[in-house]
Amino acid sequence: MNIRPWLPLLLISAAPVLHAEPDPIQVTDEIIVTGEAETTSTPDWQVYDQTELSRGYRDLGDFLQQVNGLQVQTLGREGDPVVVSMRGANANQTRVLVNGIAINNSQYGSYDLNAIPMNQIERIEIIQAGSDNSAGIMGDDAIGGTINIVTRDDLDGTTRIQGSIGSGNSFSTSLQQPLGDRTSLLYDHRESDNNGRYPVASPYADPTNRNDWQALRNARYEHNSLLLSHRADILTATVQVQDEYKQLPDYYRNSPNNTASLANRSGYLRLEGDFALGEQQRFYQHWQLFQSLRHEAYRDPQKILGQSEDDNRYRYTQSEGQFSSQTDVASWTFTGQLKMTEQTYRSRYLLDQDAVACDSLVGHCNQFSWMQESEAGLQSVWEGQNDQQWLLNVTHHQRNEMARPDGNNDLDTTRNSSQWPSWMSSWRQLHDWQQTHASWQVAVKSARRLPSLYERFGDHGLMVGNDELLPEDSITISLDTTLDTELAGRNQSLNISLFNRELDNAIVAIYEDTGAGRYENTSSASMQGLEWQLRSQLDGDNNDNQHWHLKLAGSHYQSETRSDTVKSLDGQQLAGIYHQRGLASIDWQYTARKDSIYQIELAGELADDLWLDRSNLVRGDQRRLMNLTGSYQFGNSSADYCGETGLRIRNLTNHFFRDYTGRPDNGRQWSLYITLYL
Repeated sequence: MNIRPWLPLLLISAAPVLHAEPDPIQVTDEIIVTGEAETTSTPDWQVYDQTELSRGYRDLGDFLQQVNGLQVQTLGREGDPVVVSMRGANANQTRVLVNGIAINNSQYGSYDLNAIPMNQIERIEIIQAGSDNSAGIMGDDAIGGTINIVTRDDLDGTTRIQGSIGSGNSFSTSLQQPLGDRTSLLYDHRESDNNGRYPVASPYADPTNRNDWQALRNARYEHNSLLLSHRADILTATVQVQDEYKQLPDYYRNSPNNTASLANRSGYLRLEGDFALGEQQRFYQHWQLFQSLRHEAYRDPQKILGQSEDDNRYRYTQSEGQFSSQTDVASWTFTGQLKMTEQTYRSRYLLDQDAVACDSLVGHCNQFSWMQESEAGLQSVWEGQNDQQWLLNVTHHQRNEMARPDGNNDLDTTRNSSQWPSWMSSWRQLHDWQQTHASWQVAVKSARRLPSLYERFGDHGLMVGNDELLPEDSITISLDTTLDTELAGRNQSLNISLFNRELDNAIVAIYEDTGAGRYENTSSASMQGLEWQLRSQLDGDNNDNQHWHLKLAGSHYQSETRSDTVKSLDGQQLAGIYHQRGLASIDWQYTARKDSIYQIELAGELADDLWLDRSNLVRGDQRRLMNLTGSYQFGNSSADYCGETGLRIRNLTNHFFRDYTGRPDNGRQWSLYITLYL
């Protein structure tokens, strides 16, 4: 019997032993009211907290879909990698942090948002160009932008249980449990058969019956995560362990013989603390140490997905140390920061005899690669008496990389070293007139993305490395504005952002007639963008029992690539992003009693102008989604418990389209969830 899904109940039964002197549950007299998703914002910085995150979202990608300016790329079904692009940049050009630690993998340059359980997230910060110091983050130095995910370490003495069931035989459960005054535990389990029906391009039993609708085979997913956090006077220690298993479907043929799978086990330890020095403790210091380890096992014994039988092992490690110091002098705030990062990657291909010799183009190569990067940055912020702010951030980067065949000393070791500056500067102005608050900001950002180790050195399959790749460099100029006012007793908010980005040495994959390929610097590119969002209260303040809110948003991009060496890439649009996207939602909230709130939200999305290849030969499908959410919040501090239950339906109209990778979308999905605070 698999007991892992029922661990929350076992842990709750053990809670009296683990928590011998429980603190009183801190629940206010009123129940938690779910409001607007955006809880804090400036023209370039949005923060989303637990109030919105706890509304039954399947995963982090499901939540980020609703944020204007972000395009979440779910590469298949639940459990498949989920990456995100920001302001028209691709996933490798968007930086993702967890508690200020970059989780973009140095080997491939990407990350998987699906690996971060929702119940472990305290808040999400979306940082654009010119952002000021936020949670130890000294600005944004990514081409597109930065997302910082802050995990939870303070549960306020509250036990929370959450569970859900849904389509595809999906099931999830999570628990947050205080263990004393300073220790907390969070557990998360998710599983799904992912067996929804989809059109099979060339069915295994009858290849001529193209696009036959069948239930997807070999797609089960299971994820378990445990996070333990302890807060002491001088530091906070956090330990996380995860176990994940994913069957890999054959989307093209849906073969019944397919048993391909990917399993990984990972964990990390994080220590952080802060202290103050000097007279009146005016020098604030913050430090952080981080160590992670991940093992992966990929198996394809029937060579259904690849050209050969596979039984492969991958090992990743990451170590990072950070130290920052901040002080205020009159109207100035100065911050200095030092970072040291080291990442390693090792691959072993157990069934490929060529993997040791590394002498076959179509074969694999056992490889060891290593990256070490240091950063030293200084930021100054001036606050004027008339609500002005000027910011300047300059960071020096230095990186050393090495890659060599693992276990074969006769082959050469490839090394590369580079150093570069990144900088940004912004001017922000605030204006207040009676009931109107407005702000605008102009920012300039210079950013660089170094090629990933995979792009530079390669490690398997038909892709070979190119150690002469140049980094991608960008200059982005942006104007961000916000306007909050009141019209006829109704709150209104309008955000408008304009930007222009110039990108040099864009990295693209070039393929030969044989199918072999390598990455090249072939083009430069430019992008202009308009992003806007209008939020409106439709009812007046005189109606205390029910409220209506309307949100309209859009992102509109124009891009062009330029290449002198590859004519097919000259004058094309950038691939992998929707150039036109619109969002709309209407929300109704009704308070029946002091302890009962009903809420219904209907949200729609329309996205188009997507190319799946750099030459603009394969156009992506139009994306049309209609989502429905209904919830009921109940209970208050006078009751033994309070909580929320609800129903979420994604793709209500069951519109069929293919995603960014050309794979079929999941179609209509539903989940029924309940959250209890004990």
